[in-house]
Amino acid sequence: MDDRLFHEFLANTVIGGMSIALAAILLARHQTRGDLAMAASWLFAGTLAATTPLVAGQADPAAITVGDRLYVLPLMGLYVSTPIYIRHLVTTAAATDRARQIVIRSAAAGCALGLATYVLALVEPARFLNHFVYALDASDAWTDSEFWLFGAPLTASCAFLLVAWTTLARQDLDPGERSRARVYSVAVAPLLLSLVLPREASIVAYATAFVLFLLGVVTYGVAEGERAAFLSRFLSPQVTEMVRLRGLNAVMQAQELTLSVIFIDFRGFTAYTEAIPSQAVIELLRDYHEAIAGCVGRHDGMINNYAGDGIMILVGAPIARDDHERAAVALAEDAQRAAARVTGRWATDLHPLGVGIGIASGRVTVGAIGEIAQMEYAAVGTAVNLAARLCAQAEAGAILLDERVAVALGEGRTLPRGEIALKGLSAPVPVYQVRSDSEPRAVAGEPLA
Repeated sequence: MDDRLFHEFLANTVIGGMSIALAAILLARHQTRGDLAMAASWLFAGTLAATTPLVAGQADPAAITVGDRLYVLPLMGLYVSTPIYIRHLVTTAAATDRARQIVIRSAAAGCALGLATYVLALVEPARFLNHFVYALDASDAWTDSEFWLFGAPLTASCAFLLVAWTTLARQDLDPGERSRARVYSVAVAPLLLSLVLPREASIVAYATAFVLFLLGVVTYGVAEGERAAFLSRFLSPQVTEMVRLRGLNAVMQAQELTLSVIFIDFRGFTAYTEAIPSQAVIELLRDYHEAIAGCVGRHDGMINNYAGDGIMILVGAPIARDDHERAAVALAEDAQRAAARVTGRWATDLHPLGVGIGIASGRVTVGAIGEIAQMEYAAVGTAVNLAARLCAQAEAGAILLDERVAVALGEGRTLPRGEIALKGLSAPVPVYQVRSDSEPRAVAGEPLA
């Protein structure tokens, strides 16, 4: 092997090794189908680079080698993994139905054309190598009809993929995926140039693309870390998993849902904070928040807001559910028991503590607002105000309900408290209280004792 061939072999081996190493990194930390598709792309790209020396020189149609045919397989893999990544992006984007269909169909058409071309290359490897691969940097390649036998469908394929990508770029992508996709978009240019540039220049172009793609991996990791910190403040593990699979935008985009709102607040907290050292109060709140968060996770709720000793919880958002009223009451009862254990550890005889809870149900507009590092999940609607007012009326240990939640819960589980005028509401509303196990149950036709 002369020096030139040796250096080419060494360069291709290094490039292939770098690509496969990046694929291994992506595979080790994969969380989504997009991660797997990108790992597969780099695995195929690395394999392609490493096998290029095997097909150096003109291919003899009468003596096709295994390497000549295997060279095509990584190219086919690239044409499968790229549309999969595009499809993953569109499923995590807040896109219109029309845009979604354009992206999916264009990516599918591009994939089909590319695969068909490479199937032909498997059948005719000598024509593919001699008239297309080796002719890419030849000045007269464009006049060769054999070149366009492969070049025309691949050009059309790239055009379809470009339509898919540009349409996708105009949509509201998931924040983490958007940061990665932007870097990848820039990196594609030097990667494609590395296929047609002379050997020395192609190595520089490929290395540039590699560094940019690696930057994309890091950028995505940072964005995912920020998102994980945000999600852990509000969501149950089940909802967090849904966000991971479908994307933050798809799960948390603004929408109107019928759900239940829970407000939980301490009783006796103001007097307690005036008499107890502030460090002990902070420890109490930490213990209290941790206990309530555990209840929220067990019942698939979502903590919408912490405000000192007050906590707002949504049941039925961002993932809608039909049994949100009953689930909200079950969560509230669990929270009461958990809060009782916390207050039992921290309350004193002179400064008792308790928790009051209010629950209301109705149509609420919910959605994430702000950039990911300062993101908040907003909830707006009459049910939010009503739940807050019910909580303010609830005595320590009591769970007050609006009529809708009480009806869903069933007559045997509630006690009517009559109509109560609540601040901020135009008319008195029927209020109910969840019956504890120690309270007498009414028999049909008989009044409560």
